Amino acid sequence: MSEEYTIHWYGPYRLFGTTEDSVLTNSHSTEKGIYMWTVPYGKEYLPYWVGETGKSFSSRIRKHTEFFLYGFYSARYALSMTNGVRIFAFNFSEI
Repeated sequence: MSEEYTIHWYGPYRLFGTTEDSVLTNSHSTEKGIYMWTVPYGKEYLPYWVGETGKSFSSRIRKHTEFFLYGFYSARYALSMTNGVRIFAFNFSEI
């Protein structure tokens, strides 16, 4: 049995910004569902993280931010990401 789903994408949003362009405070921030982190690539965006949350988007993004700051996630070179190349800068947990 197969089912068909329709996905509506909103954004792009920023981590910090005005009320409407911040992922933490925009009108969809209290909803749950699928989210995608991207980097700019010319006039488009390249995905580098796709996730799902049963909690609010703002709650999940806050938890991701906390994990980055605690060093649970690996860092990547931002400039290489905008060129479509993933280069790991370091993993804080290995320091």
